[in-house]
Amino acid sequence: MSKKRLSSRLGLIASTLALLVGGALLPGTIFVVAAQPAPTPVYNLQPDWTATGGGGVWSAYYGPPAYGAVSPGTTALYDGSEAGIIKAGLAVDPTSKIYEDEGLFGFKPTVTINAFAAGTLTYDVRNQAGTNPVWMTIEIDTGLVGEANRSDNTVYQFVPTTNPTGWHTVNAAAGQWQKWTNTVSGIVTGPLMPLSDVATAHTGLNVVRAYLRLGKDDSYHGTGSGTIAWVDKATLGGVTYDFVVTAPTPTPTVVPTATPTTIPSGGDGGGGDGGSSGGGSTNTSPEPAQAPPPPQNAPIAPIENAPIAPIAGNGSNPSPAITGGLPPLVEAPSVGQTSGDVATTSVGTGSNTTVSTNNPSVGVTVPAGGASQPVVASYQSVVQGSAPPPQGGIQMGSTVFQLEFRDPVTHLKVATTAHVTVTYTDADLAATGGSTAGLGLAIFDGTNWVPLPTTVNATTHTVTTTTMIDATFAVVAAPPAGPNARQDYAIDGGGYFAQANGLGGLGGVGYTVTDEDGILFWTEFQKLGGAEVVGYPATQRFSYGGFVTQAFQKMVFQWRPETKTVAFVNVFDELSRTGQDGWLQRSRQTPAAFDTSADTGLTFDKVTARHLAMLEQNQAIQQAFTGTAGWLNRYGLPVSWADYGNVFVVRAQRAVFQQWKVAVPWAAAGDVLVANGGDLGKETGLWPLAGTAPITAPRAAAE
Repeated sequence: MSKKRLSSRLGLIASTLALLVGGALLPGTIFVVAAQPAPTPVYNLQPDWTATGGGGVWSAYYGPPAYGAVSPGTTALYDGSEAGIIKAGLAVDPTSKIYEDEGLFGFKPTVTINAFAAGTLTYDVRNQAGTNPVWMTIEIDTGLVGEANRSDNTVYQFVPTTNPTGWHTVNAAAGQWQKWTNTVSGIVTGPLMPLSDVATAHTGLNVVRAYLRLGKDDSYHGTGSGTIAWVDKATLGGVTYDFVVTAPTPTPTVVPTATPTTIPSGGDGGGGDGGSSGGGSTNTSPEPAQAPPPPQNAPIAPIENAPIAPIAGNGSNPSPAITGGLPPLVEAPSVGQTSGDVATTSVGTGSNTTVSTNNPSVGVTVPAGGASQPVVASYQSVVQGSAPPPQGGIQMGSTVFQLEFRDPVTHLKVATTAHVTVTYTDADLAATGGSTAGLGLAIFDGTNWVPLPTTVNATTHTVTTTTMIDATFAVVAAPPAGPNARQDYAIDGGGYFAQANGLGGLGGVGYTVTDEDGILFWTEFQKLGGAEVVGYPATQRFSYGGFVTQAFQKMVFQWRPETKTVAFVNVFDELSRTGQDGWLQRSRQTPAAFDTSADTGLTFDKVTARHLAMLEQNQAIQQAFTGTAGWLNRYGLPVSWADYGNVFVVRAQRAVFQQWKVAVPWAAAGDVLVANGGDLGKETGLWPLAGTAPITAPRAAAE
């Protein structure tokens, strides 16, 4: 195996040591192999140790630009065997131009390395595309014992020397293994040795992780179709995992409880939202190779076929149990020439942490619960003028800097919520013509600058945003609009809108809605009632789940090529699926979806009636919800409710309704507002970063 291929695997140890955590072994406990039980079925491929139907397996694909864990697809019948899909080499990194994506199946053995080496260690596999074999790593609990001390564990890898065509069984116990001797500057391996020698070197210690893997380097891209393989059965640590095709059972979604904070629901970057657990559908044909692979091999279904969020069945306001959940990691490439020292701060999970910036003009705070694990925050200034200029008429402001959060051991980035406040200068304000409406913060996506939802305080001369995106940040300024400037107008084949560009519609940038390529988003936008109903476009088109998608403030369109129609994304189901329930509860006063077990076996009409009964908790919201034409398509079904004292909230699959009990700047007491789901997806990084960048205003259609 080439050193290039080995040294490119820094991300693998990250997956091992940073993301795939939970289910700790008891410190100092020694495990032995009991009689082998019946095979454990795996029919739901999810990056979740506890997913229903997941068999205790972490099934994941990591692809650019975020490299967050998503489902690799579904189990399927492939070449006569029921199997789970694993893939790599399908999506090139936009910065390095290397295929750094990877796939893996993770397992948690509960045996010593001695028992692990002495037992059966095999997996049945077949390649669909590409020639690289599925290989394996194990992690041994060396050094300090326990889940909290995995940074000093030792990793060994096994790579098959042959990869026959057709189904075959790999006997990893009989193969040669290599120790990872460096996981910081790149993976370096030691000499080849049999697994029995590994056991001798670490006798009595536990094997705490084992992974089947594909990726990561250009060899996995191969001739252009990537590397796709299927695993039927894997036996390790005395357990046989059998990947089978079986309809999954819905899994309840629960949410951490925390003190909520109010925010406006209207306008660009508006108010709270929610969602239910998604759940993949079973597909008996192999998932096609595509880049990047979707979390499930299907578009977001219409409401009648979509998974319904969990509901509590007892008519009272429940207190959801506390569980974990990793938010998606959205990374933006670094840009510009840095200057000065890097300021670093250790950030925990239980309290507010002020991040050191070495710059009195920049303040960064991570709220309690904003980090899912301990991280190290780093801040560094960027030399003025070294970063690319913004698109359109936007002007670069006085402050540019890089901010990121990383695991202290693996140095991998970790999704972390941060409040960022920057003091703007007189020159920044002058660039807007003296109006704070044109001030904002933006992040660089590799090509363009993306304005973030920002609050401007003219008294303190600050701009503030809350984000979970590691990025290069900049203060930006939009000049005042000219006397003939328009924020929206007709273009050939559609319309242009600047209202939701993050800068108050200024700066000569915005988003277009068209029927280009036969994808009838403009037609659907007009048919539904335009911006008054759908909201203004908040993104350009982008690929989501393998399908063309565009987010508007209040609805998200997804094109279904098989029916040539527009479907609507269950935004809050997706936010829940990607681990955002805790953030929604803390920051947007939006409850988690209730348990849906009582829906099992009911007709859709009865399911609908059960969910609509939630609206009886608030008559004003009930009237606003059911009084809307086409409410089912617009909002989906109600999935939860909560009374926060100052506001009553009903969460549906595609919208959140708020009735404010007290007067707030954005609503009078008694007003019912519908929160902007598309904006929430944009704020949390649910949508690909490049798709959210506004474009330079195009030429207007001939009048």
